[in-house]
Amino acid sequence: MLESAKCKRGLAVTNASQEEILQRIQTSAVWGIFAISAVAAFGPAASAQQNKDRVDLSVVQRIKTEAFDHSQVMDTLSMISDRYGPRLTGSAEAQEAADWTVERLKGYGARNVHLEPWGPFGRSWELQEYSVEMVEPRYSHLRATPLAWTRSTSGTIVGEPLLAPITRTYSPKKAQDDLDKFIATYRGKLQGKIVLLSDPDPVPPATEPLFKRDSDAELAEMSKAPTPMQKMQVDLKNLQVPEDPQKRRLFFSALTEEQIDQIFDAVKDVRSKLNDFLVQEGVLAGFISDSRAKGGLTFAEQAFAYEAKYPLALPLFSVTREQYNRIARLIAKKQTVKLRVNLKTTASEKDVDSFNIIGEIPGGAKKDEVIMIGAHFDSWHGATGATDNGAGSAVMIEVMRILQALNLKMDRTATSNLLLAHSSAFWDTRTVLRTQILRHAVPHYADLVLLLKPPPAIPPPRQFQTIANSRLEQLRELCLAHGAKLIILVPPTPSSEDGVREFIMASQKAGVDTLVPIDPTALSAEYYEADKLHLNPEGAALFTSALAAFLPQTIARESLVSHDD
Repeated sequence: MLESAKCKRGLAVTNASQEEILQRIQTSAVWGIFAISAVAAFGPAASAQQNKDRVDLSVVQRIKTEAFDHSQVMDTLSMISDRYGPRLTGSAEAQEAADWTVERLKGYGARNVHLEPWGPFGRSWELQEYSVEMVEPRYSHLRATPLAWTRSTSGTIVGEPLLAPITRTYSPKKAQDDLDKFIATYRGKLQGKIVLLSDPDPVPPATEPLFKRDSDAELAEMSKAPTPMQKMQVDLKNLQVPEDPQKRRLFFSALTEEQIDQIFDAVKDVRSKLNDFLVQEGVLAGFISDSRAKGGLTFAEQAFAYEAKYPLALPLFSVTREQYNRIARLIAKKQTVKLRVNLKTTASEKDVDSFNIIGEIPGGAKKDEVIMIGAHFDSWHGATGATDNGAGSAVMIEVMRILQALNLKMDRTATSNLLLAHSSAFWDTRTVLRTQILRHAVPHYADLVLLLKPPPAIPPPRQFQTIANSRLEQLRELCLAHGAKLIILVPPTPSSEDGVREFIMASQKAGVDTLVPIDPTALSAEYYEADKLHLNPEGAALFTSALAAFLPQTIARESLVSHDD
């Protein structure tokens, strides 16, 4: 990856949204700043410096016409999702999708298109077929999806379910204590059973609309100053991680990345021991319930571990809460329940390398200076990966097409970088970015992470500006010291307008350019998918047009840094 991003000077662009502006500086900002290239830039600049740049409106109009009248973004999205989805990291499906994308980029005229390896990642794993049914006391086809990196069943199996829940916790000591109690309780009782490993979780009625604007009272509550928190020293043996999701998020925000990695590795070791016990006891399969799995939808991510140093997990399925709860109720009433399960998967014995997809549009006079656009390309195995993140990848591919189709003469090189980094597992993504990019590109990476560490919660506006201003000034100087220019990019999100306003004010005081290509208030809910995060096709078209319109201006700019070479 780094070989494709060498340059003397660069443009660093980071990503931010309303309630996560400071938090996301830690992850997405670092990646953009110190690859000594750029992440992604789109839209006109809001700074005084960029107001001095001359904008060729005829070029902007040509880009918009190409983006709206000749768009191929939905065709690209259909191919990488409908035809080549899913794209689980390390799988043959991901390889096929990447090969198609390489040819797509080559067909658009991109140069030096190739797959750049990184790794090792973990096992290669593929889902081939499965079925999950209840055959007694009534037949029911169950809405279930196997978790990734699970082993096959021995053909079609039939077994009775047993409710044996074990709480999933992020506290290593509690996880081990819970496992010890679980083993003591169920040893010798699980042979030939299909074990329900989650507590039944009733589905609450929907009482809130999918989209809503925050009231004045809610905004006032958000503006309250949080209790200051110092960076903690982690004692893994006695660490207590909050079980409440919101409190857990605040807890992790007060830790360093290394500390978080230590916690997750310790918990992963305990979960692997649970898998070993279930297999040794002769469990046929396991079911779990996910709070997101309802209304016919399932959410299946990874089982216990994907590295080859751990054994493959037993056949493990995520079942919709409604059907999971029905089975649990029947068990409670001592009714005879029989389940029929079939699962066929394949997995490598050893860890394999993954890769990123690289393509370039060579520049002219300043071709060694690189503007990088990118998105994560991989997806989970249970669906086509359209919104996460086929949509973002398709937009990046479309931007390369537009720039090449218009044959715009650009001084700097534009590079597309599609990441296959197991990015749906957030913490693993952080590890990949840290090991594959940051430690190689940033001499003082550890100091940088401490500088970027966010507070546990977004403070009120005045305090927000003070914190952001101080950090942005230090980041700007750090960028200049490494020959890069810091630019903060604020993408549209349904609830970002207040955070954008405060952040722009802080950026102006710090002398940092802030790009707001699309006014958040101008994009209504109709431009977003139901998750309120990902743009739908109409929103993607606006996104693509704005991004493509900005790149030529950025790439053609006379200087990307304000100091002498």
